[in-house]
Amino acid sequence: MPYLSDKKDRKTLDAIIDVHKELLAKPGSVNYLLFKLAKELCSRYQHYRNFLGEIESAKLEIYRRQVGEYEDEKIQENGDVD
Repeated sequence: MPYLSDKKDRKTLDAIIDVHKELLAKPGSVNYLLFKLAKELCSRYQHYRNFLGEIESAKLEIYRRQVGEYEDEKIQENGDVD
């Protein structure tokens, strides 16, 4: 779940995203950012495992909350697979 209990941290991260969202929207930018973060933050297998777990959790949450809703809407519009 993408929740931060520290409101100050959330505001700081939101400000970073607001300033850089045009750059982050360019193809490859998020991939580069994640790779660079892993390279900077991870020095042991456990760190990489935790980092990849965060990415996987974010992927699942994006699908559950953003894509799934779109898919349900399209099923209603076009009908489900028989």
